Amino acid sequence: MLIRAPILNAFSSIYLNSTVTCEVSDLCSGDVAIRWLKENKEITTGITTSKPVPNGHGGYTISSKVVITKEDWVSEKKFTCEAKRKDTTILSEEKNCTIY
Repeated sequence: MLIRAPILNAFSSIYLNSTVTCEVSDLCSGDVAIRWLKENKEITTGITTSKPVPNGHGGYTISSKVVITKEDWVSEKKFTCEAKRKDTTILSEEKNCTIY
């Protein structure tokens, strides 16, 4: 699992939004749901998740993006991406927003 966070310059638009991307690779099954959390609270809006795609090695890859604000970024909020199968979390990774 890999979380890619935007750099501060990505917030240069008039709306001051950008995205955090989560990519989950080498899943044994395509039956996986992605869940996003901000400061350990579930996010339900601003999320775009791809359908699982075969990776050519017998597994699947899925990616998901969540829209974040510049305010979230500069106040160093913590975002978590979880890959879940049924009611069980199979992978989870956190990314703290930091200014570089």
